[in-house]
Amino acid sequence: MCDIKKPCLFLAFLAVVFLLTVSCRGTEAGGKGASEAQESDKLEIPNPVFFGKMKPYLREGYTVSLVARGQSMLPTIHDNTDVVTLQMSPSYQEGDVVLAELPGEHYVLHRIVDIQGDSVTIKGDHNKSVEHTVMSRILARMTKLERDGALLEPPAVNPSFSPSSAFRIARRYHLSADGDRLLMVDTVARHIDMHQMMMMNESARLVLDSLRGADAFGVSDMVRVLTAAYEVDDSTAYNDCTQLLGNWVSYGLAERVGE
Repeated sequence: MCDIKKPCLFLAFLAVVFLLTVSCRGTEAGGKGASEAQESDKLEIPNPVFFGKMKPYLREGYTVSLVARGQSMLPTIHDNTDVVTLQMSPSYQEGDVVLAELPGEHYVLHRIVDIQGDSVTIKGDHNKSVEHTVMSRILARMTKLERDGALLEPPAVNPSFSPSSAFRIARRYHLSADGDRLLMVDTVARHIDMHQMMMMNESARLVLDSLRGADAFGVSDMVRVLTAAYEVDDSTAYNDCTQLLGNWVSYGLAERVGE
């Protein structure tokens, strides 16, 4: 249950990694004490070394699974908890979480936020700054995300949006509310899809009601609604609203202006 003082907006899907090191565990023979053995069975492999070794295998089509490290992709991926699976893809698009090589042989698992020809802009979901690379240095896409042995559903890797992106609530839908449930009624196709029933808490519902009927809005508008109503900092509000908008788009509830 979300505390409305600290709202967790609609299906707060978890986010990840600024890959710094990779932890590997093994066993070591010998008569060491328990505490000493516990320290020695953890091997830290530097980022450039690990992914430098993995690069040719990824190029050959191998899949690679590893425990995510770092905070830059929160709340999508959790540090030292989530297991991500990576695999090369024939093409990449905005919204993909990818393993990219940056200058200085440094590798990050961040989300593609813009593609202009061969130039690719990526960003950690939790970061304010972006990084730039080229398509040839995109090594793999995250194809699977697991937490505590459970496979997370696809909405957990929905695309994030820049503050300049403009959206509107899809006008073809009539929204029928039943408690915390939101049923989407397609007034054009005259169809009700029971699979499209969403759960939406009080704070997310407030944001939706405030934007309904607007010709255009962006993440920044959502953040203003949230911070005016609740005691939440701008950074948390931005991350929550980005995830919320991603879910609205995936359900067809929100659409980009001009599409």
